[in-house]
Amino acid sequence: MKLCAVSNYNGKGYINEPLILKELYSTLGIDIHDTYTFRDFNAPYIINKKYTHLIINYDYKASSIQMYLEFLKEIKIPKIFIIDTIPEEHRRLNREFLLKYYPHVSEGFTALSQKFQNILYEEYADALVFFNQRDKNLFSKYYTVSTNKPMAVIPPSIGKEKDIKVNIGNLKQNKNIVYNGIPSYFNGLHITGQALYNLQDFNLDIYGTHGRTDLNNQLLINDLLRSLPNVKFKARVRRLQDLYENYHMYIHLPIYDSFDYCTFKSILNGVIPIIGKNSSSLEFLKDYPFTTSDRIENIEYTINILSRSNKTTLEQVLINQEANLKELNNEASVEKYKNLIKSI
Repeated sequence: MKLCAVSNYNGKGYINEPLILKELYSTLGIDIHDTYTFRDFNAPYIINKKYTHLIINYDYKASSIQMYLEFLKEIKIPKIFIIDTIPEEHRRLNREFLLKYYPHVSEGFTALSQKFQNILYEEYADALVFFNQRDKNLFSKYYTVSTNKPMAVIPPSIGKEKDIKVNIGNLKQNKNIVYNGIPSYFNGLHITGQALYNLQDFNLDIYGTHGRTDLNNQLLINDLLRSLPNVKFKARVRRLQDLYENYHMYIHLPIYDSFDYCTFKSILNGVIPIIGKNSSSLEFLKDYPFTTSDRIENIEYTINILSRSNKTTLEQVLINQEANLKELNNEASVEKYKNLIKSI
């Protein structure tokens, strides 16, 4: 088995996806020489000659299908699509956001049509990988593919099993809250901002890029910054260790997400996440206490409870999650990919 990968994520400045892909490629033994872009027009010849299977990491933010079709129709080896999110769910939430807050703003959503997305999955995917069970269920709501096409839920790995250990020495108790990712409606930044409005003694620093649906995300973050002096936008984080050394809480209150890498890395590095009950992260964190609905009073209550908890209690919360996190190991991921490949 010799794997390679092709992606259209290159140079887009995302936060979550590059972290996941870096670990995925390392786990599957795909090095830089085994990775291609859809603009490498000579790549199909090399791929067909050198490899047994192609991993496809496809970002839905595309305006035309032609380049992808031209590339994929030349590939003769089995193709495994990584479905890292459900594009039509983003389209739905984009419309919801505009109707609620900016009814006179144009949609500004760039993605292939649902029809063209379905063509990619049905005609060019030999197998599909999802990061969580909810995405697998949502996929069947929006797309129609052959029932005999292998599908598997394989969450991203976060390291070798022996290295997945909680560092409680990083735990710091202060009023600093952090978020790292796309500051968007679907990631719950409007809800997060509303909660911080009544918690003026807490500070929220947002790291990341505007990313998908750029204009709408920019409208949202600008409104938050204008109205909330205790909320700051810090752009891209230069060093993840800075987050672990300076913040007590990591907050992620999505309406919809697929796998928030920073939530899991925060736990490992002594930063306590506050996780919205819509987050797919909770599929992998059993009995995690600091979860909340999207009701503002519940978010405020959870932040206050976490802030007042003694250090010994918080250390135990982190330690209790170590066994759950160990299940997201490289070795288990490799076995799941091997089993999927055998079924193609």
